[in-house]
Amino acid sequence: MICTIFVGWLLFAVFAGVGFVSLPWDLFIDYMYRPKQIDEGNFEERKQLLLKYALDLRDTGKKLDENRNYVNQIRGFQGFTARYQFGSDLRSWETKCMQCELEFTKLNQQTDFVNKVEPLYYTGKLCLGILCVVLTSTSLFLVVFGMLDYWLSSEQNSTTMVV
Repeated sequence: MICTIFVGWLLFAVFAGVGFVSLPWDLFIDYMYRPKQIDEGNFEERKQLLLKYALDLRDTGKKLDENRNYVNQIRGFQGFTARYQFGSDLRSWETKCMQCELEFTKLNQQTDFVNKVEPLYYTGKLCLGILCVVLTSTSLFLVVFGMLDYWLSSEQNSTTMVV
């Protein structure tokens, strides 16, 4: 049981520290890329670009679907490399689809900005990010100053004992 507690404490110390440091970064990124109000001309231009990108993704998806059965039938080392390349292409296509969906969601929010976007939500994320940076830097300073204090106090104790 003691080993389990120690391992849990160690994992918590490592992953909570990483999360505590990366949280402000994520909040700042969310604030920087928040939906902003756009004019009608910019909206039409972005809509056309997104439509072209989505149609290209659909065509690529159809080609991947047609290629799936052919790749699964190939045997040997050549089949291994073909399946590996197919998996790589499929992951790349899925990533592009998720980016397209994210861009569509952002564009959808920007169409009716007043009714679909709450500006205080993103301002709150910015304030929370600043608070996390302050807390992270404070805890870092406490650790550094604690180590310096220990080092200096042990050095003073060793010099007084010699005298």
